[in-house]
Amino acid sequence: MNTHHPDVGLFPGDLVNGASTVPATRALWEDFVSVVSGFEGVPLPVPGNHDVYGGAGTFEAFRETFDWLPTDDCPEGEEGVSYYYDVGNVRFIGITSDQPLSNPYAVSAEGMVWLDRVLSESDSFDHVFVFTHHPVSFSDESGLGDTSGDFWQTLVAHDVTGLFVGHWH
Repeated sequence: MNTHHPDVGLFPGDLVNGASTVPATRALWEDFVSVVSGFEGVPLPVPGNHDVYGGAGTFEAFRETFDWLPTDDCPEGEEGVSYYYDVGNVRFIGITSDQPLSNPYAVSAEGMVWLDRVLSESDSFDHVFVFTHHPVSFSDESGLGDTSGDFWQTLVAHDVTGLFVGHWH
């Protein structure tokens, strides 16, 4: 990746295989941090379903492990987990589609309100990219719904340049 001197690297979840406890998951994330330490750009991760297996306290541990991620304008309870990062005329919006408790594999209600607001405030950017873990599908089997669902329609309404997702591995 450094060959191209990127400003950022997007990591849309499942950074690790996960573990059943927060301390064990955190240890795996620390290995991930070690691996990407030579990356010239800024790594921008969001958690995936494998990252939240530890349950309660996962978001706090994520925020502490990835302490360079923005925490000042985020959905409540998702500070440093859902965030945006600006590079010149490009805005990157990372939003979690995975919750550590009662995980429906969907963006939280607070996250959707926040996403709509941040996108409405992003008109001055030439490009706006959103990244999350779970993909939008063409049927309603996905936690993010199908292309007629609120998540996709919010992206379309705000003319998002592109959506990056993980999960399919």
